[in-house]
Amino acid sequence: MRIAVRGRTGSVPPVARTSWRTEMRLACAVTVRRTAPFTAVLVVLSLLGVVPSACTYQRGGGMRVATVQHKGPVPTGAPLVLGFVTQEDSPTGSFPETRRAAEAAVAYVNEDLGGVEGRPLRLRTCRTDGSPESSQACARQLLAVRPLAVVGGVDFGAGAALPAYQKAKVPYASGSPQLLAELIDPNSYALTGGTAAELLGTADYLINTLHVHKVNALYVDLPGLLASATASAKTIFDKKKIANRLVAEKADAADFTPALTSATAGKPDAVVIVFPAASCQRILQAAAGLGTTVPLVVPGSCAVPRVLASAGPTVPVLAASNYTLVPAAGGTPEEQAYRQLVTPADQAPIAQAAFSTVLDVRRLLLEAGTSPNSEAIRRGLAASHEHPSVMAHPYTCDRKQLPLVVAICNGFVRILSWHGGMLRDQLGTWVDGRKTAQLLIS
Repeated sequence: MRIAVRGRTGSVPPVARTSWRTEMRLACAVTVRRTAPFTAVLVVLSLLGVVPSACTYQRGGGMRVATVQHKGPVPTGAPLVLGFVTQEDSPTGSFPETRRAAEAAVAYVNEDLGGVEGRPLRLRTCRTDGSPESSQACARQLLAVRPLAVVGGVDFGAGAALPAYQKAKVPYASGSPQLLAELIDPNSYALTGGTAAELLGTADYLINTLHVHKVNALYVDLPGLLASATASAKTIFDKKKIANRLVAEKADAADFTPALTSATAGKPDAVVIVFPAASCQRILQAAAGLGTTVPLVVPGSCAVPRVLASAGPTVPVLAASNYTLVPAAGGTPEEQAYRQLVTPADQAPIAQAAFSTVLDVRRLLLEAGTSPNSEAIRRGLAASHEHPSVMAHPYTCDRKQLPLVVAICNGFVRILSWHGGMLRDQLGTWVDGRKTAQLLIS
C-alpha cells in the first residue's frame, strides 16, 4: 500500500536556546562584532521602523530578525501560582522535557506577554517517581502553596492524587493524559485526548482514508490505558469487519524482532504500535533490521525525530499526534516561542502538551478578568465551546466529546508521516475520532 506524503514539514531548527531575551541580546552583540557595516544598515532600518529591535545569531553565521519580541512591561505584584507535576528519574519512565517546556512557557508569559494582567505567573513543580505514594506527596506539596490550577505532565501515579485536587477545588488540566483516571475524573480537564484520542484518530484514518482490509496491532503487555485503548480499537475494527490481530509484548523485552515478525505476518495493510517512546525506538530498530515494508503507525509520544530515525530510510512510518507540527520557520507567536525556548532535544509532543496547557490556562486567567482564581478557571473550562488552544484543536469541555472518557475536551488529531528524515503533516487537517468512537457504544 502506497502512502502519499503531502503537507508542510515539521523539522526543528538546530539552534538550542537558553534564555529568551538574554540570548537575543548576546546574539545581537555577536552580530555587531562580526558585521559592522551590516549593523549600520540595521540601525537605520530600525529607526525607520522596518526592523524589530531584537535579533538572534543563527548557527552557521549571519543574522536573522526575531519575530517574537517583548510585548509589555515586566509584571509586578502578587504572583499567580500554577502547580506542575510530572514523572522524572523513574525506571518506569522519565519525562523532564515536560517540566522544562512548562517552565519555558511561564518564562514566555512573564518576559514577553507581560504576565497575566500585569501580574507574574509562577510555576511550582513537583517530580514523582510514578508511584501512587509519590503522586499523593506531590499533591500535598503543591496544594500547600495554593495554586490556582495544577497542570499534569506525565505521571503514571496521577490517579492517586486526583481526589486531593478535587477536594481542594483546584482544577487539574493536562495536554498529555496517560491514565484512565485522568480521562474520567470530574475535576480533570484533558485539553487533548492523549493516546486514547490518537488511537481513535488512527482507526478513523485507516478505515476512512486508507480503506484498509486488515490491521494488526503490537501493544504493550501491561494493564492500563494503553492495553484498554488497544482493545477498544479492536472492537472498532471488528464492527467494521476489518480483519485484525493483537500481539502483546513486554515493554522491556530483550528483542522486539519476534513480536514484530508476528505482527507483520499475513501482509496486513498496517500495524498499529502502542508503546511508550523508549520501546518505540527499539521496535523501529527491529523493523529496520527486518526490512519491514508494512506501514507502522505509532502514537504521538513516539513522533520524535530521534525515535523515528531508528526506522531507517525504507520503513514506512505514520504517527497520530494531538498537536500540530511546529514549522521550521515562521508560524504563530506561540510556535515561534516554543521553537526558540524549548531546546531541540526536548521538542516532542509531550513537551508541546506542557507548553500549550500552561498557555491555555493563562488565557483562561485573562478571561477571568480582575478575579483570577481556581473557580474562574473551572468555570471557564466547563463553559468552553470550541475554545482556541495553543498548537492543538479547539477544545470543548462539556463532558460529551467522547463516550465514557468524559474528561476529554478534544478528540482531534493530526496524522503525520516520517519521510526523508522529516516529519510531515499527511493530510493538512484534523482527523475527528468522535464518530468512530460511537462504534464502542452502538
